[in-house]
Amino acid sequence: MKNENPVLKSVKPVVENSFHVKINFERIKEVARELRDYVFPQQGYDFFPELKRDDLIQFTFILNSINFQFREFRKPWRKFKVKYEGRIYGGFFGLAYSLRKALESDVPILDSRFLTKLNEKEALKFLKGNIVIPMFKERVQILREIGKVLDEKYDGKFSNFLMVSNRAFYKGKGLVERLAREFLSFNDIRIYKPTGTVVKFYKRAQLLLAMLHCNPKSGFKLRDIGELTVFADYKLPQALRDLGILEYSSKLAYKVDNFILIPEGSDEEIEIRACTIYSSHLLCGEINKYRKDKVTENMIDEYLWLKGKESKKPRHFTKTIHY
Repeated sequence: MKNENPVLKSVKPVVENSFHVKINFERIKEVARELRDYVFPQQGYDFFPELKRDDLIQFTFILNSINFQFREFRKPWRKFKVKYEGRIYGGFFGLAYSLRKALESDVPILDSRFLTKLNEKEALKFLKGNIVIPMFKERVQILREIGKVLDEKYDGKFSNFLMVSNRAFYKGKGLVERLAREFLSFNDIRIYKPTGTVVKFYKRAQLLLAMLHCNPKSGFKLRDIGELTVFADYKLPQALRDLGILEYSSKLAYKVDNFILIPEGSDEEIEIRACTIYSSHLLCGEINKYRKDKVTENMIDEYLWLKGKESKKPRHFTKTIHY
């Protein structure tokens, strides 16, 4: 019997009881028809340095362990940016090139023992661009945490962690669940108060495994890549709202459109993320009714993320390490 993704299973009660966010199911069908012949983009990996397999896996893990929140939480809402070989890169790509520059400057960021003892002065060498990266202290703490676990349990290498399984989800023993248990910053869960439901988002954990799976140089493949959901961040709901698939209550719309912080763990934040995952899952299924070359939710995620980057509307702001 096919195992149901625990992320998808956990968001259903939220969707069924959601007050602040609604899914327009008819609009999902309309968008699916519009995308029936669409050529979905695939992420390139030019931002990765040339590394041996184990080091490439280590780099990907470290990158995704601190892949969150690139804008300041106050006006003028500056975004973290880095200059690399004459070009400016922002957000996730800014972080990737910042780590790449660190390696090229002989900062041993792939060494678990270096990470375990990382201090803020050393961290500023690769976490400062046009501004010090938002939530700087949280990132330093996470890097110390992952360094310690890698050093104590996996001989310093994340590639050794991957040897335990090639499944993301498998009866509580998949790699996503292990990441959440052993590296606590990946334990991306919430309690949805109206139902008391434990909601499992696991955004960075799923994204990490998808990135490794899709990069041919990593040598890593997930058996159940099709079981991954989209990665619930702030760009995807922005795109889904533009498409008319997600509809916000007037109160929530006012907050989002006026850059008012949505607290982490609030009903509003949980509903935004849960409805993002569930509506994207339905959209993927509807699109595949028209196609022989089936798309995955990973591909839907890339499409929506790029659409979100094009959006002229504000996205929701939540201070969190999870996205």
